[in-house]
Formats: sequence, structure tokens, C-alpha cells
Amino acid sequence: MTAFEELTAQIAEVEQRVTNLVEDVTTVPILVDVFIVLVEDYAEILASVVSTVADLHSDLHSRHEQLARRIDALQADQFSIAEQVRLAASAANRAVVGLDEIEDIVTELDERSGETAATFTAAMQQRDAALDGFPPAPPASASTPATASPPGHAVAEEGTQERPALDVLYAWVDEHITPLVRRVTATGEGGGVRWCRQWWLHHDAIERFTALYLVFDELSKEDNISWLSAYLRDHLDPHLATLTSPYGPFYACSPQRHTDTASPLGHTALDLTDSADADAAAAVSTGAFTTIAGVLDDGVAGDTTGGMK
Repeated sequence: MTAFEELTAQIAEVEQRVTNLVEDVTTVPILVDVFIVLVEDYAEILASVVSTVADLHSDLHSRHEQLARRIDALQADQFSIAEQVRLAASAANRAVVGLDEIEDIVTELDERSGETAATFTAAMQQRDAALDGFPPAPPASASTPATASPPGHAVAEEGTQERPALDVLYAWVDEHITPLVRRVTATGEGGGVRWCRQWWLHHDAIERFTALYLVFDELSKEDNISWLSAYLRDHLDPHLATLTSPYGPFYACSPQRHTDTASPLGHTALDLTDSADADAAAAVSTGAFTTIAGVLDDGVAGDTTGGMK
């Protein structure tokens, strides 16, 4: 190839490049237009997003205010309900106190009517006796408990501490027990302390108060200054808790009224002709059964049938 031809080829190549450059330059406005359109679309989308976020913020703020108002209203309602509950509880307590006062009044009226009836009966007896020419018999007092010991309360042998007579026990309970009983009365299961003003009509109460009387008399003679604390902790508290509990002997009584609905546990008659009863009697007489645990242990050890007979 000659130099002319090479020059011609180079010129043609330069012309081609210039043509391509001119074509590229002509496409730039199109690309700019496309870019502008994209920017405008993005701006619209961004404006829509901002508007949506603003709407959501406004809605959340409104809902927050509504929720705050509802919380305030609920707090006000709670305070009102708590106040109503307090007033209702106060009214219930006043009603209980009123019922107790009515119960006291009815009891007092009943006692007065009984005294009036006894006085009237005594007056009629005196009149009849005066008419018949015989001296009247002295009226019996219904308010003082009998001084005779209940069945089975025998005096201890010489050298041991005697069981107190009922009038002595009555005076001791009046001094050491009745001031400790908190007067709580209410209706329903578990409604406070069970107590009976005629406690001497309950055999369980006589036994427990006698036990407390004896141990109090014994401990009070000791020189140890802690005897009273030991008496309260080990003797009075458990006995009094049992006596005044819902399952104690006073469960059916109220502090103003005695109810004689309890029945003793009882047991079947001892039949010494029966082999089992005879064996038990022989074991007791020989001292084989020294404790309840010993009886149970001996019974379990002697039963090889697994409790099945």
C-alpha cells in the first residue's frame, strides 16, 4: 500500500469517528430527557411517601391521644370503683357491727325475759306456798354454772394434782381465757373466731381448759422467768386455736348463743369374747401397747396379708 492509500484510510477512519461522535452528541439530549423524567417520577414518589408518613404520624398521634384519654378514664373509673368497694366494705363492716349489736340486744332481751319468767314463777310459788301454809323453795339461778363436775371427772388420788371443780375452773377461765378471745363474728364458712359463752356445756372445752388450768398452776410455781412464755407458746396457743377453730367444739355456736348439735365420736362395744378384742385387752393389761405408734407398728408387723382379710 502506498502512502497515499494509507493517508486516505486514516482520513476515512477519522471521519468515521467524527460521525460516531456526532451521533453520540445527538443522543445526549435524549438521555438527559429520560433522566429528567426519572427524577420527576422519583420526586413524585418521594412526595407521596412523605405525605403518607405525615398522615401515619398524624394518625398515630391522634390514636395516642385517644389512648391516653382512655387510660385516664380507666384510672378514674378504677379510683371510683376502689372508692365504691371501700364504701361497700365499710357499710358491710357497719352492718356486721349492727347485726352483732342486734344479736346482743336480742340475747339481752331473751335473758331478761328468762329472768322475768323465773321471777314470775318464783313469785307464783311463793304465793301458792303462802296460800298453802308451806315455806317457799328458793329459786334456782340460771346464770351460774353448775358446780358439780361433769361425768367422768373424778378427783385425783392423794399425792397428785386434783382436777378443779367446775366453779373454780369457771373463775379461772373468766380471768385468764375469756379476755383473750377476740370477738369476731360473721356469717358464712370461716367467719371469724368460734366461741361459746356456755363453754362448760362442751366436754372438749372442759377437758382442754382443765389441762390449761393444771399446767398453768404447775408452771406458775416455777422460779424460771420464762414459764409464762412457754405456757403461752406450748399450751395456750394450740389449745385455744383448736377450741376456736371452725372444726373445734364451738363450730356450731356463736359468741352469743350455744348450739348443742355436736355428737361424740363414739365407739362400738368392747366384746371380750371376740378374739381380736381379747388380744387387745391382754396387750394393754401387759403393757405391750405403750404408745399409739407402738400399736400401729405392732399391727403392721403382725399383718402378713397386706391389709386384706
